[in-house]
Amino acid sequence: MQNDGVIALLLVFLLFIVQPVLLGIAAGKAYHRSGTLCGFLAFGINAGILAFFESQFRAGPIIEGADEVGTIIVISVMIILTILELIHNDPQCTINRDLFRRGAFRVWSCVSAGWIILCALEFMQIPGNCYVGRCDLFVRSFFKVVGYGVYLSYFDVGKAFIGVPVLAFLAALALCWVADGFRRSTTN
Repeated sequence: MQNDGVIALLLVFLLFIVQPVLLGIAAGKAYHRSGTLCGFLAFGINAGILAFFESQFRAGPIIEGADEVGTIIVISVMIILTILELIHNDPQCTINRDLFRRGAFRVWSCVSAGWIILCALEFMQIPGNCYVGRCDLFVRSFFKVVGYGVYLSYFDVGKAFIGVPVLAFLAALALCWVADGFRRSTTN
């Protein structure tokens, strides 16, 4: 039992100290933005997401806590790096000119934000029992439903909130890579 307390303390340390500091350093070095501001933004986003998740259901065993912290970290990193990339204005960056200026990244950002909001709204309405409440496609697609019972885990929450946007981003990146292969080279 004492080991669980130490692991929980390490997870909180990772969530509220290590990840915001690393994001702040990355923002300062890669994007030439205020690292302190990005660190505090990460801290606030982490606290907000943790409060939202804990208000819906508590993490039981320590593995659920690790899944919860991992999901929170990935969501906040996606949010902050998306914000940094959208406000990044470097004319020397070839990725920015080819992929992001055309709007693929902006479309992905908007669709992913909509998806995460939809997941949050659906997550708040998940019944504990499919016999009493409705279990729609969202619940049956991402969560374990046995008989009439819904068994929630933070790993499933992570799949729902993060999995679809990441797959969409990778598919768009692959599509852009394939399209770049068909362009004519302009070497003279």
